[in-house]
Amino acid sequence: MRVIVFAEEAAGARVLRTLNQRAEDVVAVVTTSGDTADAPFSVARVAESFGYRVIPAGTWPARDLVSLIEREEVEVLLNVHSLSVLPGAVVSAPRIGSFNLHPGALPGFAGLNAPSWAVYLGAGEHAVTLHWMLEGIDTGPIVFAESFPLTAQDTGFSVSAKCVTLGVPLVERLLDVATASPDLIPREKQQGERRFFKRSQVPNRGWIDWDMSAEKIDAFVRAADYGPFVSPWGAPRFLLNGETFSVLRTQVEGNLAGECGRVIAVQEGDALVAAADGTVRLKKLSVAGRIVDAGEVLSVGQSLKSASDAATEDYSVSGES
Repeated sequence: MRVIVFAEEAAGARVLRTLNQRAEDVVAVVTTSGDTADAPFSVARVAESFGYRVIPAGTWPARDLVSLIEREEVEVLLNVHSLSVLPGAVVSAPRIGSFNLHPGALPGFAGLNAPSWAVYLGAGEHAVTLHWMLEGIDTGPIVFAESFPLTAQDTGFSVSAKCVTLGVPLVERLLDVATASPDLIPREKQQGERRFFKRSQVPNRGWIDWDMSAEKIDAFVRAADYGPFVSPWGAPRFLLNGETFSVLRTQVEGNLAGECGRVIAVQEGDALVAAADGTVRLKKLSVAGRIVDAGEVLSVGQSLKSASDAATEDYSVSGES
């Protein structure tokens, strides 16, 4: 199968390894040019190790990509966690079609950072979806999808990792069907309400609202947790005496009375803070570049603040841009 791959992140590297193991004919890999020197397991490095041609993302105009696809008789285009928005002419150029591996259920979790949004919104399950590409983002018919349950311990990173583990086999299934009989590749219409999450969209603009429930605050912190990697949201923050603190680790506690945002106890290196319906145990914080136990820097009676003036969040299709 002659394939061109647009890819980033661990998922992209995993797919390249799978294509190499299957001896698929990879014509080119389009990935960010900065994805090289300091990342030995980056998409670019993995592609180079297999002798694949690497094209820096954003450097070729659409007409040149179309010319390459047509000249090399590419059959399948795979888009794996790439942020490139491909023009319709590129999407329609491969002989069989173009396909996107999306780390979320569609149409309810279209757009970016779907694993984090699933954790933050308290979804009971999540999914990774392989779908046909159209000009619209995450709009094409579904080829395959794999669902899995979420737990109260899941983080943005753990959900993202599960999407990679379950998503790569979907690409293999696609290639198997495409090789045997392209006409049998599924085209299931997306069903349900569409929500689209933009790159710039972060709950409450990244600030903790202490008037939220304890479970919601804990979900926010877990959703933003991609340790040891950089979080696409950054860690949720609060203000104390004009200084910004980032929250790295929390736990939901029982209900101890107190004003929302007030530190009501310091125990075993942790700080217990009142929320709308219970108590949040702050365990690890980051302040001034240092990671500390919350109990080291917070004291009983202090009032933690939010600098947010965020408007009501809108996840509708009208938010796409």
